[in-house]
Amino acid sequence: MGGKKYAVRGPDWLKNSRSNNLASYFSRLFVAENLPNTALVLVGIAGIIVAVFSLKAVYAQIGEMRRQVDLTFGQLKAMHEQITEMSEQTALLQKYVSDTEVIAKAGLDSAKAANANAQVLVSSERAWLTVKVENFQPGGKLIHIAIPIKNNGRTSAKVKKIMVTRHMVPFPENSWGRPGELPQEPIFDSTPTTVVEGKDFIIPPEETHRAHVWIFPEDYTQIRERKTSLYVYGVIDYLDTLREEGHKTGFCEIYWVPEQGSTDPEGFMFSPNLIPETYICAT
Repeated sequence: MGGKKYAVRGPDWLKNSRSNNLASYFSRLFVAENLPNTALVLVGIAGIIVAVFSLKAVYAQIGEMRRQVDLTFGQLKAMHEQITEMSEQTALLQKYVSDTEVIAKAGLDSAKAANANAQVLVSSERAWLTVKVENFQPGGKLIHIAIPIKNNGRTSAKVKKIMVTRHMVPFPENSWGRPGELPQEPIFDSTPTTVVEGKDFIIPPEETHRAHVWIFPEDYTQIRERKTSLYVYGVIDYLDTLREEGHKTGFCEIYWVPEQGSTDPEGFMFSPNLIPETYICAT
């Protein structure tokens, strides 16, 4: 019979065919016309590899950043807690300061009150020297005027200095009966002034020490005729024996002779209208 004849190919032929096709593919891949495409493929593969490593690095950085953020938030939380605690401590401190100020003010008020009470006690217990010029009796070549200095306090007074004097001031003309006035500041002339100094002595409570000044009989005549005004004044420096603090008593009185027909008494008196304030003190 005539007919077509078919070649039978076995497994070896198939294997060899596949090997030849693969070799032929790789040989065609690197031929000159395919090199650009091949290079692009290789570059793409390299880019993918680089991208993969870059993504890994990015993921690592993101993880580190997250860790840093978490750490920062932790620090912020700790700082917030510290600030809250500090605010509470500040509030407590402010309250403590406020309470301390209240206590200090109360203590200061108590100290002031205690000091005031102590001053009142000292003032009530200390020595107080007062002076009242005594009226005199005319007669003899000199007329002595007694000046009693009395301790009206509850403790003794140590007298350091006494200065007493008298001052004669003529009546001004057309004065309508107003006596002559003293100078604004006390004057202690050497002749009529009695000075006791450098011989400290004690005046006990309720006791009296007497100082003296004098005038002549003709002076008294001028006084009685309202031609001359007589003032007696002085200063006593002393210590109270309670605290050894210094004190001073200043006094001044005028010998008043009333006008004819007046019922006013004659004698020494204090007249604020005639005696300047600089002559009077009690410390």
